[in-house]
Amino acid sequence: MFGRFGKDAGSLLGIDISCCAVRLLQLRQVAGAFEVRAQAVQTLAAGVLQDGRVADPAQLAQVLGDALARSGATLREAALAIPATAVLSKTVQVPAGLAEDALIARLCHEAEPFIPFALDEAAFDFECRGSVAHDPCYEAVGVYACHQGWLDGLEAALELAGLRARVVETDSLALLRAVGADDDAVAVVRVEPGHWALHAQHQAWRADVGAAADVPQALAACIERWLQALEGPAPARLVVTGAAADSARALEVQRRLGIETTVFDAAEPALALAYGLAMRRAP
Repeated sequence: MFGRFGKDAGSLLGIDISCCAVRLLQLRQVAGAFEVRAQAVQTLAAGVLQDGRVADPAQLAQVLGDALARSGATLREAALAIPATAVLSKTVQVPAGLAEDALIARLCHEAEPFIPFALDEAAFDFECRGSVAHDPCYEAVGVYACHQGWLDGLEAALELAGLRARVVETDSLALLRAVGADDDAVAVVRVEPGHWALHAQHQAWRADVGAAADVPQALAACIERWLQALEGPAPARLVVTGAAADSARALEVQRRLGIETTVFDAAEPALALAYGLAMRRAP
């Protein structure tokens, strides 16, 4: 349930649950393009989430139910996101052709040293990446893990709301999908009340901020520091998303860094994460 990484372009209800709002989106495909079929944004009271995790599933379920009713959405299977910074990842090499049970057992054994909590508290996913170049008898597998506590509250709230959490993935994957980024040339900046985050391929940073969040120059300076820490070349394009995204921030980032910077859907930049989630295919 946690993952299946990399399977795109489907029809699930995209639900973005942030500290202050639930954003819900249903897409439909018309002539190969996505169109919004239903959407709603519902305010979330303080305390429903604590440090990003669901602390009050019953209250969240009520908000989800209200958003669902307002939106007119017809889907009941959903894709959700957790912060990329909450997910641990590692690439391991395993003998090719292992049966699924043997593969999972091997991956758990390989993952145990890099997981800072008990294995029975972890939720796992994996992604087969093909044969190892120098030894075709082995294949490379990406292993992903998060603490089960990130998922328990989400699943409970959705069940109470009459929904099913079919996919849970990282916010980085969903945001990069939303903007059509399939390589290192594009990165996404998410600007929300109280925090910023930068999402690039296989890398993510987050900064909690106060009143400085209202100053476009502060965001530009923060992104500049993040880009200096990037592994590999800087992106050729930045896309700004989130409830606090606006053209002033995008223009200041572009002026200071010399990188093309745009706002995701200037009318609804806050819906980028829900949009990317709604593009997912059910596994």
